[in-house]
Amino acid sequence: MLAEAADGVTPADPAWPDRLLEAMAMLRDHILKEQDGVFPAALATLGPEEWEAVDKVRAEAGTTLPRPAA
Repeated sequence: MLAEAADGVTPADPAWPDRLLEAMAMLRDHILKEQDGVFPAALATLGPEEWEAVDKVRAEAGTTLPRPAA
């Protein structure tokens, strides 16, 4: 759906705005599930070894985040 607007021009398809709104709503729901469920659960249950595994995956994916200050 976003590829249709990749050239910077709003697509002429009259259904495109509704599809965009639907995609944005789906993304918002996904973010809220992570924010309110997945992330707190990870903080409460993962130990040092698991966080090291997460850091390794981040490094392999090329999206490393700075480590928090100890």
